[in-house]
Amino acid sequence: MNPIFNNEGMRPVIGSEFLISRHLPEEVQGQLSSACVINMNRLTRFALNDDGAGYGGKRVADLLASIDRNFRPCDPQIGPDGAVRFGDWHNPLIGHRQYSQRDPNRDHVRGRIYRLTATGRPLLRPVIPFGKSLP
Repeated sequence: MNPIFNNEGMRPVIGSEFLISRHLPEEVQGQLSSACVINMNRLTRFALNDDGAGYGGKRVADLLASIDRNFRPCDPQIGPDGAVRFGDWHNPLIGHRQYSQRDPNRDHVRGRIYRLTATGRPLLRPVIPFGKSLP
């Protein structure tokens, strides 16, 4: 059986998200983005297609890539304003068995959260349901 996506070289993936948002450009709508944290340090993208009774996918240009080998993107999500948010647990150590939790190279302070927006496109106005009637 062939895999739906060729994920060669992608390990591990820490979260994926379908790119569906009125804020994002038409050419990325419905694509799948995955966060690759060890040997790729990027948010990859896959274009999806119907394939008989299932689905297929083809890797397309990355959503984001970094040359910083400690960049560890994780958990991409579409936020209430339509932008893509993702974490970066920025750390030189990637394993949990081969390194001590007390290793002086382990970074405990540099994680961050990014918001990736589409250039030249307005952000969405979040809908606040609090205080509104059900209809």
